[in-house]
Amino acid sequence: VTINYVLDVTFDFEVYTMTSAGLFWGCLILAFAPTISTLFVITYSKAHLIILVTTSAFFQLVAFLLASLLYLPFRYINYFQNASSNNNNASFVLLIPISVFAQTVFRCLFVWMFLKVETVIQTAVMKEEMKLENNSNTEDRHTNIVNNGHAENSDPVNDPASHSEPSSSDIRYRLRLELNDVSCALAGGCGYGGMHAVLLFGTLLASEANQNGTLYQPSCPSMPSLVNSAINCCMFSLLDILYMFLTFYAMR
Repeated sequence: VTINYVLDVTFDFEVYTMTSAGLFWGCLILAFAPTISTLFVITYSKAHLIILVTTSAFFQLVAFLLASLLYLPFRYINYFQNASSNNNNASFVLLIPISVFAQTVFRCLFVWMFLKVETVIQTAVMKEEMKLENNSNTEDRHTNIVNNGHAENSDPVNDPASHSEPSSSDIRYRLRLELNDVSCALAGGCGYGGMHAVLLFGTLLASEANQNGTLYQPSCPSMPSLVNSAINCCMFSLLDILYMFLTFYAMR
């Protein structure tokens, strides 16, 4: 008796490809466009605005830390532990007002700190201006006496008076920092929105860069998750800048 075994085996090979470069860079530019353009076009050339960008980014980071700490106890409430599987997302609803509260508090603290520092800087500038004004009056009287005595015999090339130091008005102009609410609110919103964008979209972008395939969400199967998250990140960055303007206006 001869038994012939026929093996009919089908191997299905799925070809995985990494996220395309166009999708990656397009979503990167879309997500960080408001903060990057504001940083390099407006705030990068002024040192005090860069300090505001860095400080506001730190305040945003601390705001997220506070929101996480405030949300942590709610995860261990018996109501949420004993909730059915259909209500597992109920605890995440509390995260929205907690996060909004934490970000608002630290946004107000940032503006309050800025107003305090601005007052100190303006006081120091006013004292320096008064000192320069007194020195300028003394120098003007001395210059008039010297010019009246040597007006006819002075050489405009070799005369030390013709190569005088910058006037008090020039020094006064250099002392005045551009501490207006528009530029400072824009710098603060840039830092606040930039840190928000990094935490909101940076981890997803980094994971998709090294992952096989393109991630799609069941709730939005027609659009890659990178595009959806990039649009949300861009809108949140614009909102952070707008909220910083409103906070400056309210705190002022």
